[in-house]
Amino acid sequence: MDKIHTHSVVTFDFVARTATGQELDSSVKRGEPLHILMGADNVIEGIEDALLGKSVGDSMNLDIPAAKAYGEYVDELVQNAPRDAFQIDSLEVGDRFNATTEDGEEISVKVTHIDGDSITVDGNHELAGLDLNFSIDVLAVREATEVEVEIGQAIEDEG
Repeated sequence: MDKIHTHSVVTFDFVARTATGQELDSSVKRGEPLHILMGADNVIEGIEDALLGKSVGDSMNLDIPAAKAYGEYVDELVQNAPRDAFQIDSLEVGDRFNATTEDGEEISVKVTHIDGDSITVDGNHELAGLDLNFSIDVLAVREATEVEVEIGQAIEDEG
């Protein structure tokens, strides 16, 4: 396979940093590269867009705006609710759990403040509102299997 396209399985090393240079994550520190299925929303939009058309051996340094990373910070995703609205016995600042919105959508929220019986939760991603920088080295590219396309993710042992 020459070029990365939708339904390619891509293996790459990466270093993720804030726009100010603070390192957030690294495949080297994790001890293994990342394996993704293109076209399945396995990574942020800015990375997937940049990988399209690339090949094994390509290296990139990407500046990705918040809108193409984890989205802009949305004030409406910060909500106050009474403690009894949560079906969790013990809540502490920093706890993360899934909550159901009024529309029935399940989102991950983080407890950001507790004031007596009032709990403040934030449904924004921890990196929402941040412009990010990624250094990426493409290590391998192959065609996805039918199973991978069906389940929407790369299987490391496939191919």
